[in-house]
Amino acid sequence: HSANCPYTCHHLCRRATRVSPSPVLNQKIQYKRTTLWPAQSLRRKHISHNTKTMKTILLLILAFPFLGAAGERCRGVPSLPVEAACRKACGTKLMHDMCMDTLRGGFDPSPSVHIEVTEYALLATHRALESYGATAAAAAELLRSGSLSGDERAAYNTCLTEYSYAVRCMEHVAGDMVARCRFAGLGEEYVRCVTYVEGCRDRLVRLKSSPLYAMNLVDRNKALLAYSLGQLLGSI
Repeated sequence: HSANCPYTCHHLCRRATRVSPSPVLNQKIQYKRTTLWPAQSLRRKHISHNTKTMKTILLLILAFPFLGAAGERCRGVPSLPVEAACRKACGTKLMHDMCMDTLRGGFDPSPSVHIEVTEYALLATHRALESYGATAAAAAELLRSGSLSGDERAAYNTCLTEYSYAVRCMEHVAGDMVARCRFAGLGEEYVRCVTYVEGCRDRLVRLKSSPLYAMNLVDRNKALLAYSLGQLLGSI
């Protein structure tokens, strides 16, 4: 890692610290944007759209196929103790500490206990999805307020949309790829998930006093942690 990348695991520093995606990522990732309804004349449609978006996010999170320590194993994937996995995956103290807190919440951290890193990767995606859901719920609650400025309302609507894509993306990574030992293209999918979260961050950069700003930063770090643990699965 470098001094310009204090918050990320070292694998993704060069690709995910920019405010906007690089030209290479733009070729791989197609942003899906929705046209925002005019805030005054079509407020009811806003509320209906936001409600449907939140329901979709919650359904996707509830359907997440989390595998515990006794779950599926993938051929050729290494097994490591919790601390060794975090040390290998993360290059900063912040991310190492987050990794340890995350994995200790689901596995025995004893040095003698070796767990297949597939399970660590799945737990990290699960924690990221939980965090996404909390942020999306906060955005939906803020949008119910009648005292928002036009910029705030537009930003929160964008965030709610981006988070619906982020949830779908991370659920695809976990349920369709990692849980099924399908690692081809996995790295690009992780990057795409991070990019959706950053799409919200780009709209919040001028609203740093918003509670969503801090929540979004945490979500980004959790997405980066999921990616870095995913790197332990092999060459992705």
